[in-house]
Amino acid sequence: MRQKVKSNLGDEIINNINLQARVYLEKSLVELICTAAQKREYNKRGKFPNSQKQKLFFSRLSRYCEYEHDPESRKYKITRVFESPITDAELKLHKGIYQYLAPLILAQVISDENNRMSLITSYDLARDTYMVNRNYGYMKSRQNSVVTDIKIPKSTVLEFFTNTDSRIDDYVEQCIKYLAALNCIFFDQIHIIAVDEELSVKNEGKKIKVNQAVNRHKATQKELKNYANIIDKAGVIAGVVNASDRWYGKTGVLYKAALDSLLKAEGIKYVIKGFELYRINMDRCKHILQTFKDKTLEDCKQEIGTVFKYIVDSNAEKRSADKPRADKDFIENFKNLSEITLLYDAEDIRPYMPSAKSYQDLMQERAQNIQIDYSESTITT
Repeated sequence: MRQKVKSNLGDEIINNINLQARVYLEKSLVELICTAAQKREYNKRGKFPNSQKQKLFFSRLSRYCEYEHDPESRKYKITRVFESPITDAELKLHKGIYQYLAPLILAQVISDENNRMSLITSYDLARDTYMVNRNYGYMKSRQNSVVTDIKIPKSTVLEFFTNTDSRIDDYVEQCIKYLAALNCIFFDQIHIIAVDEELSVKNEGKKIKVNQAVNRHKATQKELKNYANIIDKAGVIAGVVNASDRWYGKTGVLYKAALDSLLKAEGIKYVIKGFELYRINMDRCKHILQTFKDKTLEDCKQEIGTVFKYIVDSNAEKRSADKPRADKDFIENFKNLSEITLLYDAEDIRPYMPSAKSYQDLMQERAQNIQIDYSESTITT
């Protein structure tokens, strides 16, 4: 007996189907894999009523097998039958940016010896899967220097990183959900907070060693409540009315400055959405990874940034068309930022940002002849 389950699209997928690697007439395949309503519609005319219905049939058939189609004879040669029907999640993982992101995340999950990738952020995964390059984090944390040295208005810089961060969150989260639906992983979505702890200073004559300990952990309810209060205060200072005011125009610039100042006063480096990931089934992970055999992992690493750049650039063009920006060169500047921070082979931006001095450089200038070594040690708990 054939078992039927509902897909995410409300369509019935037949789990146990007697499909074999041979030639079938179209009518025979309709009887095997289609719903009762689809069969009635086909049998009434002896064919599909329109091209859209035929495309839906092709899509449905591709869940069960690989095939070759002869449109003149309306015959189908089944070349390979899958062990189980491909689900909606698996189909979506092979489309758009997910066809690059999913195998790279799977490779990370498979290589993890502890079956667990604890306290990982969307940015961690974006960096490790090459959605962004080494310039992204460097420039995001030094936006004033981007304005000074790269000559891009602050409002455009803020909008670029705000929207790109949002897209990173969306794509990584959705990819994780698809992998969970395929029984590869289990995950818990959390908020991660990083706070400054003990500052140690060692005086060694003409050399001083300074280390700032940073504790990165799952945020408690008390910490999240405090963070919500900080967001509210920053919004009041900047004159935020709607949520979107935090990220656009002059209000967005004022909000970010106020938020950064308030967080620093509380010893908070950042609060960000994150995940605890657990690998469930190694064999399943390897099997799903094998379905991406048309691209090597190296291909995915080199191409995902280009795909991501096209997405964020296109979205920026649409936003600008809907509401022109004060920056008359907004699109050109936005695309310049995406090229520098997203492309795999982008040149190292650090030599072009002389004003972006590290904390150690600033301390060294003030110390004259005393050598200062500054470092941060992040402890994940």
